[in-house]
Amino acid sequence: MPPPARTADLKKTLSEIKSVAASAQGAQGALAQLAQRVDKIDKEQNTRLDKLGEKVDQTSANRFAEIVARLEKLEKRPMTVALAQPAPAPKPLPVPPAAPAAKPSPIPAVSNDVTGSIERPKPVLRGFTLDDVRGGVAYIESRDGPFTVSAGDTLPGAGKVLRIERRGPNYVVVTSLGLITTPEEPY
Repeated sequence: MPPPARTADLKKTLSEIKSVAASAQGAQGALAQLAQRVDKIDKEQNTRLDKLGEKVDQTSANRFAEIVARLEKLEKRPMTVALAQPAPAPKPLPVPPAAPAAKPSPIPAVSNDVTGSIERPKPVLRGFTLDDVRGGVAYIESRDGPFTVSAGDTLPGAGKVLRIERRGPNYVVVTSLGLITTPEEPY
């Protein structure tokens, strides 16, 4: 038999081992709970990140679609170049009505209906020559170089192109400031 002092030491060591084992079991339980909590938080964060990623993707797609729609709208709009355009001519003052005169007798071959106003003849613009017209597009030479224009375009120094029309055997470009014609050939 072991001496009583030694037995007491063994009992004490045994009780310390039991308390350490109990602490270890408690620590393992706490560690298991902690691992469960970390897993739960990890799953929640992943779910949140997935939702945030989907939201960012949706927002980006919507904004991209808006930008594409705006660009398509801008591309459909006719492009106008705002170059130095002359100020519009002042409107003529109204002429006071004359005293009523005797009505002329109506001529049966002439209609008295008002059909519209007659444009004043426009001057031929110097420094511009019309080279050719194809498919509603006029090819013009000027001191600033060659230009290709159609109705609605603005031509520097000549104003806005109102129309391209045929007059006799030749074409004429009618602008807001005058006419551009083919060069006259000497006879």
